[in-house]
Amino acid sequence: MPILWSNSSEYRTGRLLPLGGHGVSSNLIRPIRVHDVKEVIAIEEQSFPEPWGAGVFMRLALGAGHLFLDSNAELDFHVLEREGTIIGYVAWESSFATGRGHILNLAVREDQRRRGHASRLLEFTLQRMREKNIKTVFLEARENNMAARRLYEAHGMTASDRIRDYYGTTDAIIYTMNL
Repeated sequence: MPILWSNSSEYRTGRLLPLGGHGVSSNLIRPIRVHDVKEVIAIEEQSFPEPWGAGVFMRLALGAGHLFLDSNAELDFHVLEREGTIIGYVAWESSFATGRGHILNLAVREDQRRRGHASRLLEFTLQRMREKNIKTVFLEARENNMAARRLYEAHGMTASDRIRDYYGTTDAIIYTMNL
């Protein structure tokens, strides 16, 4: 079911309203669909030096943004749409056996950055994980991606570890958070 996302409290109480502020009239966060794949690939390619392949996005779209990885884990992929245009997206894995969530990918169109879209996607994802009884969440961020690192820290995530040369010659900083 598509969600008009405004903030966590409105989501929890069922009062789903259009987003305001930052020049945003309304944003829809919903599972990826097949017709979104081309726009998602364009965002992926402008956001990451080693983008995911088109087949990954198509498989997720064919599964309505949801794949069961096994009996204890699933993968979700949602897009942020405004007025028919994909603004950004987020992919995450939930492991019910361990109670851990892993944010795999979060990206916003280059011309739409610094407008709160990544925060909305992150808040949405954290809320969905809470609803699935996920207790901790983690993600990897490029050491030199200061915008992403500031975003995660602003949402209460803590840098907890480093993986040397995770992204070729660039280290990954591991961020974690208890939900």
